[in-house]
Amino acid sequence: MLLDRPGRSHVVLAAVLFLLASLVIGSITMALGTTKPVVLVVRLALAFGLAVAMLKGANWARWVIAVLGGAAGLWAGITTWSGFATQPLGASVFLGAFAAYYLGLAAFLAFSPSLGAYFREPMATMTPSQP
Repeated sequence: MLLDRPGRSHVVLAAVLFLLASLVIGSITMALGTTKPVVLVVRLALAFGLAVAMLKGANWARWVIAVLGGAAGLWAGITTWSGFATQPLGASVFLGAFAAYYLGLAAFLAFSPSLGAYFREPMATMTPSQP
């Protein structure tokens, strides 16, 4: 089965973390009224498509998620740092946690040896496991 492929569990973990972050951030922006429902649906559809592509072995999807996650993490970190004195403590803590989460995900996608091994191994060499 495909889960026998080296690094597969880490790819599944990264995809789930990315989808979870997209869902949480989308839900919060909807609750605050800063995002329209159609934008949330499009955002989640794109996140789902990237996650599925990554699960199917598309290395480009891994790097797109890493770059987008890194950019989101940097944006949240800069926003937290620049507005720390003027925004409520809860907002600063949330943005700081968001920055750490996305930067950690981006670093995991970019530098994890198991993910590198997963995407280096050609799909054709995989054999189904026996029952």
